[in-house]
Amino acid sequence: MKHKYSSIMASSLAKVVSVAAIATMTVNIIIPDHKQSETENRPLQTFPSWNTEHVLSGQYTKDLNTWFSDQFVCRDLNIHIKYLIQKTFVVKEIQDVFLTKQGLIEKTAKPNKEQLERNLNAINTFKQNNPELNVGFVTVPNAVSIKKLDNRNQEKIQKLYQ
Repeated sequence: MKHKYSSIMASSLAKVVSVAAIATMTVNIIIPDHKQSETENRPLQTFPSWNTEHVLSGQYTKDLNTWFSDQFVCRDLNIHIKYLIQKTFVVKEIQDVFLTKQGLIEKTAKPNKEQLERNLNAINTFKQNNPELNVGFVTVPNAVSIKKLDNRNQEKIQKLYQ
């Protein structure tokens, strides 16, 4: 009796999952593509154009895979639910974005030493070319730097502002 019940449940579950998968694929194909994701503030992949060169190089399948993931029905809702679950389990960072009580803060890239050197040289050259000007330089911290500092030295910061 128990075995019969298990096989009926497994068969029913397989049918439900199959129907849901086919319905989702059908809806994904019928609904027109979205050009932009307001949630992620980025353009979304549109349906890739087919040509022999892209198919042979494998680029077509990569673009098609990106299209499926970008144009998935209720995608924004799924992203939001995933974010809420991660926030519930106190995840501090999701894909280079820090979750804070005040909101989301994007992680900054590591400094590019070559660019830093070019910038410093440009400032020094400007100062040499304009001796009559009083030239100074101030590094302004971004929100991530302040948040890291805040987490490590919260008591010290509170004493400074009292």
